[in-house]
Amino acid sequence: MVSDYQTASLLKYLRKSYNYTTQKVAEMVGVSKAAVSKWENGDDITTEHLYDLAKLYNVSFQELYRGKLEKEGNTDYWRRNYVLSNFELETDISKNNIEEIKKFFERCNMVQTRFFEMLPQWAFEKLSDSELEEFNFLKQYFKFDSNYYSRVKYGPLHLSYPSEEDEKNFVQEIIEGNKNIEKECYLWELRKLYDFDYDIKFDEIMESNSLKTIEYLVSSLSQIEKDELLYESLPVEEEKNIESFYGTSKAVVVERDTTNDEIENDPIIKILIKYGANCLHQYKLDEKVWDKKMFDAVEGKIYEINNDIVEKYKSKSIKFSGKIVISILEDWKAFTYQDYLSFIDKDKTDTISDIVNLKDSNPLKYYENLLKRNNIFSN
Repeated sequence: MVSDYQTASLLKYLRKSYNYTTQKVAEMVGVSKAAVSKWENGDDITTEHLYDLAKLYNVSFQELYRGKLEKEGNTDYWRRNYVLSNFELETDISKNNIEEIKKFFERCNMVQTRFFEMLPQWAFEKLSDSELEEFNFLKQYFKFDSNYYSRVKYGPLHLSYPSEEDEKNFVQEIIEGNKNIEKECYLWELRKLYDFDYDIKFDEIMESNSLKTIEYLVSSLSQIEKDELLYESLPVEEEKNIESFYGTSKAVVVERDTTNDEIENDPIIKILIKYGANCLHQYKLDEKVWDKKMFDAVEGKIYEINNDIVEKYKSKSIKFSGKIVISILEDWKAFTYQDYLSFIDKDKTDTISDIVNLKDSNPLKYYENLLKRNNIFSN
């Protein structure tokens, strides 16, 4: 079975060039309209169907299989496959265009994967002329992080305006300095260099209440983006009267932990856990704060974190209103992938994962794990 974005894109291109509707193609090939739509989304394309479609469109089987016509120039090929605006939604996000949304995020993922695959060869000038054209075409969707460049080269609070040659030399330095580390750590360092600079309609999708659409969005996010979204999803805000040290009370909006039942019934948290989001340590309360209750109410929830983390990253921490902030979410590029792993609150992540995955389906295993961790969330 073939499952290829390029093949799907070519099938759609050929159908439109013949002015055929999906219904017309379905009738000519002898399948359902839904089947044709699936093929054009990269799903369920069999070898037998490709032979039938090759005859229909007067092209070779190999052309369809590769997703590229013999007579098609590279620029046309890249434009058809990499121009993300071709896959954007032109209508409101709804359950009626979920397949189009899926295809859009598949293209976003494909563009990012291909860019970072080619980046080392570009930096060391090992691309052929054709590949260089392709890379430059992809590069339009990425923004070199000059702030990160400046911090690494000259230290914090420095500004610089690197040329393309500076950019290329810096990429070489990063690659040379990380070539002997594990693949996951290596990709972490590469992704610090460039930000994916394309509007993926994050706010519109999150406000759509279409869970499948949100799932496609989450599947395309980076690890840190998923962690940040989970971090923002877990606290619950509510108004509460707080009595201060002086005996006076004040109505303030406070944050509390999400309960087991709330986690269990929150589809966004379920999606984030499914795609590997982690709970991360963020803050540590300074014990010298004179009125913890009022401080918590005004400053927000305080996370007690392991003292080893505080000591290790003290140079990267910020003191803010009595709060030590070690903020990997806001400044993840200052940390290595191994640093990131040390910030994962594994007990909390595992507990939430068990609530989502085990509490209903395997309650015995759920309570066994809960007791082992001795980390019971209050209901």
